[in-house]
Amino acid sequence: MQPFHQRKVALIVCVLLGFLYPNFSRAQSNQSTYSLQQLIEVAEKYTPAIRQSEAFANAATAHITDVKHEQLPFVKFNAQASLGSANAVNGTYFPMGVVPSTSGSITNRQNYNATIGDLASVYSEYDIYNFGLNKAKNENAQAEASLANAALAKDKYQLKIELAKLYFNILTYQNLQRIDKQNVKRYATIDTIIQSLARAGIKPGADLSQANAELAKAKIQLNRTNAQLKEALQTLSTYTGISLDSSNINNRILDSEVVFNNLQYDSTEANNPMLDFYKSNNDYLATNAKLLKKSYLPKFTLIGSVWGRASSYAGSNQFNAIGTGLGFQRYNYAAGIAFVYDFMDGLHKKDKLTEYKYELKAGQEAYNQQKLNFDEANAQADLQLKLVMDNLQQLSVQKKSAHAVYADKEAQYKAGMVTLIDLTNASFVLYRSQVDYLDAIDDWYAASLSKAIATGNLDNFIQSVK
Repeated sequence: MQPFHQRKVALIVCVLLGFLYPNFSRAQSNQSTYSLQQLIEVAEKYTPAIRQSEAFANAATAHITDVKHEQLPFVKFNAQASLGSANAVNGTYFPMGVVPSTSGSITNRQNYNATIGDLASVYSEYDIYNFGLNKAKNENAQAEASLANAALAKDKYQLKIELAKLYFNILTYQNLQRIDKQNVKRYATIDTIIQSLARAGIKPGADLSQANAELAKAKIQLNRTNAQLKEALQTLSTYTGISLDSSNINNRILDSEVVFNNLQYDSTEANNPMLDFYKSNNDYLATNAKLLKKSYLPKFTLIGSVWGRASSYAGSNQFNAIGTGLGFQRYNYAAGIAFVYDFMDGLHKKDKLTEYKYELKAGQEAYNQQKLNFDEANAQADLQLKLVMDNLQQLSVQKKSAHAVYADKEAQYKAGMVTLIDLTNASFVLYRSQVDYLDAIDDWYAASLSKAIATGNLDNFIQSVK
């Protein structure tokens, strides 16, 4: 029997990282059964991939405050005391950062006498007007935080999808296990009947050998189902960090009463975290482009400073005692408005905006493709649901008829009216009808889940699974 759906390897790898965290050691289950909603709530707290996304979202939210604080005026305090010569020359040079400034008399010879001086200053800058750059920065930070939270919601949505598929896999394997046990019991009963008839000389020993072979085959199928169920439970334990066995999952019989409990699906796009992520990404790209435009505009900056100086050099080759250069001798202040603009910014802005234009187009097409995929999945799910509903009535008749045929063949075999082949064929038809019916229920869950995912009704669907 095919599993419900293939599970994504990448997310499982992330879940396996949970074993590296000692504070999240695997716990034994302390309650009898878990609903799908309860398992999801546990997994969201335990899974490292979700905790990682939460950390990214928190970092993006913290970045909003950081951006706002960056817009405050900066105030720098500098102080120094220096010892050196004071030989000055005429001329002009561009500042090179590491070239010290020298203040002294211009003389006709080199003087190596040492002077000492100190300097302290407070310098401040504040952009009083930058043509909306600060607003663009704030909007960009908000969009980045929204994108990070949308990514978190998307990751949780994908985790719910994986757990829902796994949960329905387990339900299917539990019901298949029940069917396989019934099949083993039937062949064990046939084996017992043949042994009694063989000892009475009514049936040949060959029938007993054939019955033993069919019983062994049924047991092998049961062993396979048991292994598949254990593997699915182990994977679920990996997601949740809880040691689970079959008794912890509601071992209900999947039947038509569950199937006919249809949900009403709201196809509003806003309910789908997968689409919300692409929308948020496009909003973020748009704010990037706006921020870029604003960053290349001129700005008006208010600047101001106060400072004090002292020096042991008095000028005219008069070098006072070194101690006189400590302690401020003169104080000054200055204030002004600066206008800054790079005339090449227009060219740089044009190049960057061209890049952002295509990035935004790519983001919009990614959204359109995801929307198209969901529309297709929704349409396919509707077709599958209709097919399942049409088939269930026939499968129910098939299953009841197969039960009746097997009961008749068993009685006829005891009376010597049919061969063992007729009886085993009837047993196989009954087993196949039970499995086919279970497959139809499984298909209904698969299609319903697919429709819930595509229409953004996953939470409602999960809550309906009691």
